[in-house]
Amino acid sequence: MKIFVPCSLFPVPCSLLPTPYSLFPIPFSLFPSLLYTLVANKFSNCFMNIGILYTGGTIGSVQGPDGLYPLDTVGFQKAFDENILPIIQSQYPDCTIGYIDIGFGPNNSTLDSTNLQPQDWCTIAIAILEAYDSYESFIVLHGTDTMAWTASILSFLMTGLDKDGHYNALLSKPLVVTGSQLPLFVEKADSSYTVRFNTDALQNVCGAVTSCCEGVPEVCLYFDSTLMRGNRTVKTNASENRRVGSG
Repeated sequence: MKIFVPCSLFPVPCSLLPTPYSLFPIPFSLFPSLLYTLVANKFSNCFMNIGILYTGGTIGSVQGPDGLYPLDTVGFQKAFDENILPIIQSQYPDCTIGYIDIGFGPNNSTLDSTNLQPQDWCTIAIAILEAYDSYESFIVLHGTDTMAWTASILSFLMTGLDKDGHYNALLSKPLVVTGSQLPLFVEKADSSYTVRFNTDALQNVCGAVTSCCEGVPEVCLYFDSTLMRGNRTVKTNASENRRVGSG
């Protein structure tokens, strides 16, 4: 599965557009005038409580004197509630956001994705399963270095298999993994945070929300205006916006 969606803060599901538009991204500058009228009624009916699991990575980092550093869980959640939630609810008034707390050790609330270990995938999966009944869908915010690996392994960890390798517990809710090349927030002089507009971080978060509202019950990866099946993704580039691809 590889779905191209328009390049905008809130991409339009392909099912709502004629075939030519589903194949070619729509420039962000055209979005307000062209697409709001097209899909306003569709989006306003997204009744969904989304659970966000923040693992760290560039998407949750801010610039410090010695370079980028990741916000801790409390700081990220506060910045998200103050800056991103109003943007989401301006497009999806009935959408609510909650947070799934996760720890990668006694002193670490986040993890550099380059240091990800197999047990960390289990930690992520267990955290989602423990909160499974509380949310209608899930978004995992992740560093890009091992994001494709996480999406792939979660597609297996979140689907039960019996001793013969047959499905016995199919995932029934959307789970979208995403990250970014640029941070979502910038720190202000008063130590509060504001959103960085026109970055891939904001577009990927909003794209992941839209993907959740579409209700596809499987593990997917959303990146660079593209929704991909989690276990068909691979990192293809370390510097360009299109860092991951789908085979």
